[in-house]
Amino acid sequence: MSDSYFDSSALAKRYLQEIGTAWVRTLTDPTAGHTILTMEISQVEVAAALAARYRGGGITRRERDDAVDLLAAHCDREYQLVPTARAVLAAAVELTQRQRLRGYDAVQLATALVAAATLRAAGLPGMTFVAADADLVAAARAEGLVAADPHLHRWPARPSVRPHTLLLIYPFPRQRLSWPLRLSTRATRLADMRGGGLCWPIIHPARSQMDHEPAQPPDGERPLSAPPARTDRG
Repeated sequence: MSDSYFDSSALAKRYLQEIGTAWVRTLTDPTAGHTILTMEISQVEVAAALAARYRGGGITRRERDDAVDLLAAHCDREYQLVPTARAVLAAAVELTQRQRLRGYDAVQLATALVAAATLRAAGLPGMTFVAADADLVAAARAEGLVAADPHLHRWPARPSVRPHTLLLIYPFPRQRLSWPLRLSTRATRLADMRGGGLCWPIIHPARSQMDHEPAQPPDGERPLSAPPARTDRG
């Protein structure tokens, strides 16, 4: 068991399918026994993120409403909400002068620093500051906190692809292609050039956001290159 302070950028991943969502959900699962702290205003910031995702077409209205309700329940029963006092705001102002931070990010970090100091004064172990923002994580570490970025915790590394989920395009006219052929970086590349055909796995759309990194070819596989020139012109 441990204490973690979640910035809203990281907390939102519990309610939206993104890179690092699996790691965040594991850490915030009540059965894990961890204490999750966050600023009171985080509820508003996460709700705004859910609304923005809905307006952008990423989730349905029902999914948005369910997530907002779940967020409210978690804030009532699971999270330790830290109020924003005047002293915290003053500390946030100072942070903006020392670190590369936006306004609300500075308030989140100042709140986390106060919470960490309170834990130390009580003789309790330190906590981890969790944020999905590189500048905020760097600032937290510069201020002496242990910090983690969910973007660096991508397990499962990529969605599993069953052998039968293959898209087959066969045949195609080779003379119309530009070589070397560049395949989508959102799928694990498996090329089969027998007879001019090409196939690669399709990643299920609902899981494709879990891994935006270009997949690496298996050991020993060479990049797809131009096919040998044909000599049977007759």
